[in-house]
Amino acid sequence: MGSNRIPAQAPSLRRSGGFTLLELLIAIAIFALIATACYRLLKSVTQMQESSIAVWENVGVMQRARLVLEKDLLQLAIRPIKDEFGQRQSAMVAGQDGKLLEFTRSGWRNITGELRSDLQRVSYELSDRQLIRRYWLVLDRGIFLEPQQQVLMEDVDAIRFRFRDSRKRWHKTWPPQSEKQSLRPYLLPALVEVVIEHPEYGYIRMQLPGLSYEPQLQTEQAPPSPNNGGNGS
Repeated sequence: MGSNRIPAQAPSLRRSGGFTLLELLIAIAIFALIATACYRLLKSVTQMQESSIAVWENVGVMQRARLVLEKDLLQLAIRPIKDEFGQRQSAMVAGQDGKLLEFTRSGWRNITGELRSDLQRVSYELSDRQLIRRYWLVLDRGIFLEPQQQVLMEDVDAIRFRFRDSRKRWHKTWPPQSEKQSLRPYLLPALVEVVIEHPEYGYIRMQLPGLSYEPQLQTEQAPPSPNNGGNGS
């Protein structure tokens, strides 16, 4: 007669299928290491992206300032003005009367068709480390008019201008004091050098061709006489 007893299971078959405490701790430690590495990688990528955006924004500001300077100086115009005090100002004034740079330029677009000239009076100033461009709505200012202004660059340490005349002489101020007083209001440089010192960009140097003005003295010559140069016949 067979036995109805259920044989006892082997110890290995009675083990649970879960993790032991040691295995769980090891898994948590590995997960923590992976999470830390991922966080550092994500933080590094985010910082690089923010730095890249800041650099491109700064480069954009610098490029815009360069383009505005170039556009103004490449369109110099021989046009003196009268200020609000009725005093005559040269077509370009630099380093005199407390002015960093002021000049008349052409090419002022008139999209709306206003009754105004296409010439524009522009000045550049450095105030509180800001490079500021100012312009007036009229050339000859009969009354005091507040100029329009825009900040081109910030954190500018210094800006310097040099001007070369038609005789290839460099000047730190304009118009040159050596020229005749009657000609000075109409003189424009043949070359303008601009140097901007910035803590991030370093030295920004530009050399732009100007518009030389050399007055031609009109000499009246008498027409030759019929007998001049003849053969005496």
